[in-house]
Amino acid sequence: TGDAQKMFQARMGRVAYFRLNPSSLRAKSPLASKLDEVGRGFPSFLHGILLENREIFHEMESAFYSRFDHYQRIELGPDNNQVLKLEFKTREGQKLPAEAVSDGVMLSLTFIAMAYAPNPAGVMLIEEPENGIHHASLKETIETLKALSEEKGVQIILTTHSPYLLD
Repeated sequence: TGDAQKMFQARMGRVAYFRLNPSSLRAKSPLASKLDEVGRGFPSFLHGILLENREIFHEMESAFYSRFDHYQRIELGPDNNQVLKLEFKTREGQKLPAEAVSDGVMLSLTFIAMAYAPNPAGVMLIEEPENGIHHASLKETIETLKALSEEKGVQIILTTHSPYLLD
């Protein structure tokens, strides 16, 4: 099985599995943490995109703001020396912690960030991406994932119970 796994990985590249949980996406994360299957480490994941290429990070922000025009800025602030927290600034100047925004906002930002990440996995397995996202926003979510697939050659495999997503 070790040889088969190596051969699969050589052909397909890295495989990432996600069953995202909005509460985990909102959690503070150590600077060097990786994005795990439920979304822990998301602030650090965003920080990595920012460090890799500030211009790409700003393009990601623009894509997010075009979908959610209530927000003006995504902020990644240190909670202490080694931990990042995610906050949002509204157009009215109000600063909101990640805990104060909707599940749909958090999940949508995650999918947008995945599309802009510099080195995505070759295969992404995503369990029920519709959970927490309003059915009217599913088209935009699927368009984001299609762009990730087409522009970066990522094979995306989804599971769903949503007829809206299938449409």
